[in-house]
Amino acid sequence: MSAVYFVGGMLCAGLAGLLLVFGLYLVFSERLYQKYVKNIENTEHKVQSRPALVLLCLAFGVGFVFCSNELMGKSNASAKQYMLQTQATVVSSTEKEYVDLTIKKLDIKTLTKNLPIYDESHDKSSIGLPRTRWKIKGADTMSMLEYIGDPNDGAQISAKCMTFDSKGGYEPWIKGHPCYAIAVGLMSNVVAANGEAFAVKMLALSGLDRVQKKEPFPLVQGKDTKISIGFNHLGFFDITNSAKNH
Repeated sequence: MSAVYFVGGMLCAGLAGLLLVFGLYLVFSERLYQKYVKNIENTEHKVQSRPALVLLCLAFGVGFVFCSNELMGKSNASAKQYMLQTQATVVSSTEKEYVDLTIKKLDIKTLTKNLPIYDESHDKSSIGLPRTRWKIKGADTMSMLEYIGDPNDGAQISAKCMTFDSKGGYEPWIKGHPCYAIAVGLMSNVVAANGEAFAVKMLALSGLDRVQKKEPFPLVQGKDTKISIGFNHLGFFDITNSAKNH
């Protein structure tokens, strides 16, 4: 909406400028005035005097100036409101947010406890670290949970999860959804307080709970650890130990 107001304001400003310039030009240009009067003298609506024509142009010009100011003011107000709404849901990139964790390192047994996963497989990561993968129950076949590093002291556990509606669009991560279940289950295994409440907060900040296409990537740091938790609106989340290569 702010863009509409801005364009309208710019158009009004342009018309105001043209009318004001034309009015002032009439004051100094007898030839233009005579030509204009001659062109309109046979029309239904005549302007009989030079002062009237000048005043008419100036009046319309001033009117368009007020129109421009009003629309630009609405544009600024709309933009400011949008920024305030956005700031209310974005985790600041300059100020870290911290959360109490129940872990000091990543170990595969603790992290995957009671998670809705199956079909475990093993291979190596791109830098040669041990990697374990699982499929996620109820999710699309492209979805997976992945653990990288030493099983007792790993570098990262991450999930890529998605399901699709009847039209092929992404479904939001809400209660009862398999991606919601894997996110809540993993957060409950590492967050000291209410793991589900923390997961719901991160889903809202990332836009995963409403399938937003443009959202920030909220990142929360574990207190007194190198472990961080991040969510991505494209269908990813991870728990990473930045002290480890992965």
